[in-house]
Amino acid sequence: MKLKCIKSVQMKGERTEDRYQAFTEGNEYNARKGSCKGLNGDPWEVVPVLRTKNDKGESHIIKHLNKDTTLDDFFSTHFIELRNS
Repeated sequence: MKLKCIKSVQMKGERTEDRYQAFTEGNEYNARKGSCKGLNGDPWEVVPVLRTKNDKGESHIIKHLNKDTTLDDFFSTHFIELRNS
């Protein structure tokens, strides 16, 4: 799945020097479905997620694909899905 960033994302660390641009407005990113354990407090529950690599090549979960709407606002604020043409 191809995504386009519509609003840049800055990662914020505890220190000023830890901050960096993670996703850049106008760039396209390849997203893939995956799963992760322990996101909802249960260490054994498997949660389906959508993840992509940021500008530094680090993998990030950008949306939960189950009923949990935790990252829905983040996803819709920062990304749009590109249709295959």
